[in-house]
Amino acid sequence: MAYGFRGKFIRIDLTRRKTEIAELPSRRVRDYMGGRGINARFLWDQMKPQIHPFSPDNPLLIWTGPLAGTIAPASSRLTVSAKSPETHFYCKSTSGGHVAPELKFAGYDGMVITGATEDPVYLSIRDQEIQIKDAKHLWGKDVRETDCLIKQELNDDRVNILSIGPAGEKKVSYAAVMANIYRCASRGGMGAVMGSKGLKAIAVRGTQPVKVADPDGFWKDALRARQLVKWDRDRFFRYYLFGTQRGLVWANEIGFNPARNYQTGSMKDAYKAGGEYIRERYQTGETGCGSCVLNCGTFYDTEEGPYGRIYSEGPEWETVNSFGARLGIPDPLFVLKANEFCNIQGLDISSAGANLGFVMELFEKGLVSKEDLDGITLDWGNGPGCLRILDKIVRREGIGDLLAESIKTISERIGRESENYALHVKGLGMTSVDSRLTKAYALAFAVNPRGGDHLHSEVICQYGSTPEHVEIAKRISGSPRGAEPLSTEGKARMVKYHEEVCCASDSVGFCFFHTLSSHRVTPERIALLFQQATGIPFSADDLHQSAERIINLERAFNIREGLTRKDDTLPPRMLNEPIPDGPSQGARITKEELEGMLAEYYQIHGWNSQTGVPLEETLHRLGLQDVAEELKRLR
Repeated sequence: MAYGFRGKFIRIDLTRRKTEIAELPSRRVRDYMGGRGINARFLWDQMKPQIHPFSPDNPLLIWTGPLAGTIAPASSRLTVSAKSPETHFYCKSTSGGHVAPELKFAGYDGMVITGATEDPVYLSIRDQEIQIKDAKHLWGKDVRETDCLIKQELNDDRVNILSIGPAGEKKVSYAAVMANIYRCASRGGMGAVMGSKGLKAIAVRGTQPVKVADPDGFWKDALRARQLVKWDRDRFFRYYLFGTQRGLVWANEIGFNPARNYQTGSMKDAYKAGGEYIRERYQTGETGCGSCVLNCGTFYDTEEGPYGRIYSEGPEWETVNSFGARLGIPDPLFVLKANEFCNIQGLDISSAGANLGFVMELFEKGLVSKEDLDGITLDWGNGPGCLRILDKIVRREGIGDLLAESIKTISERIGRESENYALHVKGLGMTSVDSRLTKAYALAFAVNPRGGDHLHSEVICQYGSTPEHVEIAKRISGSPRGAEPLSTEGKARMVKYHEEVCCASDSVGFCFFHTLSSHRVTPERIALLFQQATGIPFSADDLHQSAERIINLERAFNIREGLTRKDDTLPPRMLNEPIPDGPSQGARITKEELEGMLAEYYQIHGWNSQTGVPLEETLHRLGLQDVAEELKRLR
């Protein structure tokens, strides 16, 4: 494999402190595309069932896509996978930045990291030179400090670095792997897995260009894809100017803002955390990932207010919701400070916000006291109190030791019907999407193999925000009501289609903003670029089948870990409590609606309608005979 893929990956055994370069089997390329797909296959093959996430036998997989290092738009995402310490199920988490192309330039498609070391280390990869270096002097440092010190030590400002902060070192169950300081693979606790292995960072520098099989065709069609994204002028400029938080005002106006732990859908003065407000007062610049044309990243820097100087990249949509309305805090400086804190400490913002919102509601309802919270009065709007709690979480001090666990674990330990206020799916704290207003997202959250978020099946077109999206929604769903978010008609088909395109995007390394937010880089165009890059004949039908294979493998992994149909559900608030007031008053998703969509979803996937287990004939059709045999033995 000389084109697109490097055909090589690095095996690192931290217990023995050994590294070796291994060949990537050629069949894996076409069957699993790259990134997420190859990770899923490695996890299934190499991991025994019921292994603890912090066991040395839980492999940490970091993989790129075949388009990384090329001019294909926004093709620089990498996937980090392992068994999640937050859910104890399958996890994949993706990150942008510049590490993925740099790893390809060094000559590798990915790495498989096993074992663990008592003395902290970091990896230095410079083309063919791979070293395991001492990191005792880096342990305890935040992400910014770690990045700076490694660059000084290697005497190279251009090295690209994956690292963990103190949260990962302390094995906070939702610690993130940070890329280039501020980008991150944040969901599911991949940073905690990295910390459990004693691995502080991975520094990569490469000098070898990535070759493609059809340079002329690839150049023409990659430039065409870039231009198509730019032609989506409204979306293009909103992302560039305001970042992903540009939708906050709209969300608040329609009652889509998860205020006070989803008790309602809007909050007074929520606009102060929005992209427009922050750009006008605090933003200092824009940035983007490798080969991106949108550049949705933003920088801010401020010295005003009670928190002193605050500077970081972001905030993103999740930040302004998780640390804004969800906590009842319309204070932009708090949002910016909390964002900076989580970035440099290596903490997943979505789960941190979910846990804080949960505990604040328990405090409101008298289920936890000031004494339980180490003397902190954690009422709605208390930004300084939230920052104190976040600091305790990162250090696992006092109440922070409990709150460093998943929201599901916290609820189980507190008891007293606190589960009614714990917003999670499969143990993963929910991202800022209210599934009572969006039936496709309700189903997508319920069946997501890693848990409660929207990045498994990004069904944005269900809103029908443009005439183009209305037509796309109708075509994919097969229903005239496809673009009506409160209707369940056709939503199972929409979720299946979008999860396959999301899976393909993750696997080849594309960003969703190009493939699903605008639908400009279509499955046909992804397949064409894959074929031109690798020289492997590949159609849109092949893409959907490969994605279906990966999704079935992820499902099988979770079933092997104990998942049942009961886990494909939503939290009690989503199913039992209509939104009580505001613009979205009365919106709800009933158990009957969810069960109806689930039954249709299982049926079109070829899964058992009662258990959600993939049927034997489905797995055989996808070439997963070995998986079918193992599931049969389990039954």
